[in-house]
Amino acid sequence: MLWFFSMTIPDREHVPLPPLVYGAGVLVGLGLDWLVPVRLLSATAQAWIGGPLIVLGLVLALMAAWELKRRDTSPFHHHPTTTLVPHGLYAHSRNPIYVAMAIGCIGLAVAFDRAWVVAGTAIATLVIDRVVIAREEAFLDARFGEAYRDYKARVRRWV
Repeated sequence: MLWFFSMTIPDREHVPLPPLVYGAGVLVGLGLDWLVPVRLLSATAQAWIGGPLIVLGLVLALMAAWELKRRDTSPFHHHPTTTLVPHGLYAHSRNPIYVAMAIGCIGLAVAFDRAWVVAGTAIATLVIDRVVIAREEAFLDARFGEAYRDYKARVRRWV
């Protein structure tokens, strides 16, 4: 399995696909929940906290993707990054789509009262941070040089 994380694809900064990493985290959490169910929240808390977190994750992801599209670069991993985008959400986080995915996964965990999904999301976020973002940052540094290093010095990786 480690070969998947270390393989190189010419002209691509992204491996593996982040939605698949977060999806795997959710599935691991659901598997653990099936083995050892943990219920912590009332139905009211599930609705009032989980629903808004899911919506927040979706809205943030759409806003970040829209900002990339406005600058003529793609949020999709099968297209290489063509320009730096230090505007909108990207002025506050270098990875707002990953932040949005994590928030959405936590929202799902809360909405369905699946504590283990929070743990799976935490593991997925660690993989995103250490594997995916590390590859992306190396690619962006090589592609944009000093401009990317300046951006990286001004804007945090997460929030």
